[in-house]
Amino acid sequence: MKTSPLFLLALLPLVGGCNKDQTDDPVETGIDTGETGNDTGEKGENTVQSLEFSNPVDGSVFAPGEALTVQADVAGDYTVSELEVALRVDADIISDYTFEAGSLSFDYTVGIGDQLAILEISDDTQTHRAEVNWIGNTAPTLQLDDPGQVSQGEPLTLTGMVDDGETAPEDLIVTWFFDGEEVAANGPLSDGSISLSIAEAPAGSHLVEVTVADEYTEVSDQLAIDAQCTLASSIQTLLHLNEE
Repeated sequence: MKTSPLFLLALLPLVGGCNKDQTDDPVETGIDTGETGNDTGEKGENTVQSLEFSNPVDGSVFAPGEALTVQADVAGDYTVSELEVALRVDADIISDYTFEAGSLSFDYTVGIGDQLAILEISDDTQTHRAEVNWIGNTAPTLQLDDPGQVSQGEPLTLTGMVDDGETAPEDLIVTWFFDGEEVAANGPLSDGSISLSIAEAPAGSHLVEVTVADEYTEVSDQLAIDAQCTLASSIQTLLHLNEE
C-alpha cells in the first residue's frame, strides 16, 4: 500500500518523543587524571654525610701575605649543583671556589692575626657546618751582642736587638735568664734595643738566655760568658809598719 503524506506527518510526534525518559546531560568522553606525563621515577635525595676541613691544620701559623689553598672534604650522596653553599673567612664572603664531588677548595691570601673560615652546606634535609682557624704572623727576631771579655766582680751589661713584622718592639715580651734563673730587666725600647745590667759579674762560666714573644710566637737566643780573674780584680796591698 502506498503511504500518503498525511500519514507520515501523523507519525512525526511519535518519533520525536521516543527519548523523553533519558537524561539531557552530555556524555563524557574521558576521565581527567590531572597527570601531564607518565614519568613515575622519584628524585634522588641529596645527603651530605660528613663535612670537615683537611687543609690547613687548625691553628697553623703562616706569614702574612702567603698564598693559602684551603680545602674541605665533603662526603655523601649528592649532586653538587643541588647543594647550597655559604663560605666566608671572617667577614669576607668567598664566592670563588671549586666544588667537585668529595672536595671543595679555594685560594686565600693570609692576613694578619687570627682568621676563621666557616663553610656551610645545605642538602635536602639539613645544614652542615665546618670551621678552621689559622694565624697570620711573623715570628720576632732576636740578636744578642757579644760582650767580649768579662772580668769577675766587674759591672756587666749585656745588650741586643729585637724586631717583629707586626708588633711594635715595646709591645714584645722580653725575658732574661741567667744560669736558668729569671732575672729582672727593662723591656725593649722603641728602637728595639734590649739590655741587662749586672752589678758584679760572678766568677766562672755562665749561660745567658733571652726569650722574646709576640702574641703568637716565642723565640730565644743564648750566649755563654766566662768571667775571668784579672789583675785588677785580684791585686792586694799589704802595708807593713814598724814598731814606730
